Amino acid sequence: DDKIRFIVALGCHGALDRLDFVKKLGEETLARFPVFNHNAFGNCTYVGTTSYGTKVCVNAEVMKCDLKIGIGSVVPHLMSGFGGGGKIILPGVTSIETTEADHMDRPRNKMGMIDDNAMSLNIEEAATLAGLDVKIDCIVNMWGETVAIFAGALIPAYAAAVQEARTHYLTPETGGKDIVIVNNFTKASESWLSLAIAYPAVRSEGGDVVLVANAPEGLVTHYLLGPFGKTIGGNLRAPVKAPSHVNHLIIYTEYPDIAGQGWVEPSDKILFMSNWDDVLGVLRLHGDAAKVAVYPNAEIQYCV
Repeated sequence: DDKIRFIVALGCHGALDRLDFVKKLGEETLARFPVFNHNAFGNCTYVGTTSYGTKVCVNAEVMKCDLKIGIGSVVPHLMSGFGGGGKIILPGVTSIETTEADHMDRPRNKMGMIDDNAMSLNIEEAATLAGLDVKIDCIVNMWGETVAIFAGALIPAYAAAVQEARTHYLTPETGGKDIVIVNNFTKASESWLSLAIAYPAVRSEGGDVVLVANAPEGLVTHYLLGPFGKTIGGNLRAPVKAPSHVNHLIIYTEYPDIAGQGWVEPSDKILFMSNWDDVLGVLRLHGDAAKVAVYPNAEIQYCV
């Protein structure tokens, strides 16, 4: 047992505490094995440069291990097409400089666009440079429960998982809606992801989007993308905006977080509400004939 340790692949997200570790691994694991947070700001070892020019620096503790096993999940991703696979390495346990380089000049594609995706291919190369031996990836349902598991060498296991994910998370495309409601659950701390499926569903003449982010933990700490003051943020901070065809973006949560509003660009179009009756008051202006779309797990749903 003293040869085994767990490293939480945080990427550039904030550190977890013991309660989080228990949720992920259980009390028995915590009592038996050491569990460490990844530190993107230090103790990373250079392992090589990808063909895309990304210098890959990986958590030194990970690189000291003879056998490297990654455990994660595959869900749609706005930039790499799908998560999972080599993302357990990049950005999971790489330096912030490596992660920033991987994100530079990458288009924010539609969710699920993984074919010939430069970010995904770069990540795969980085994971190979790090010597990831085995990857275990899960597919989850709307309750966050595991419904399929794929394990093996990185490239074939991930390819099989993505093949299943393409159909599992695929949602019929819709459009021309007066009201679009996007609920977030499995990744509620990154609820802005749900807007990728919400905005295209709104009628071009104008409509409203309701983003439901009813999570007591609030939004994730993200050292590359997040706000860290009224006027400062991570190097790649890009606040969420309401496009021209969206009349209102209503962000609903029973757990108000003024600092968390820094994820959004200030606009008269964007309304923060913590009372559902207030939300309904705005939506009723559309009348009884309004066309409505509701996405129950919008942050992990995608359309093609």
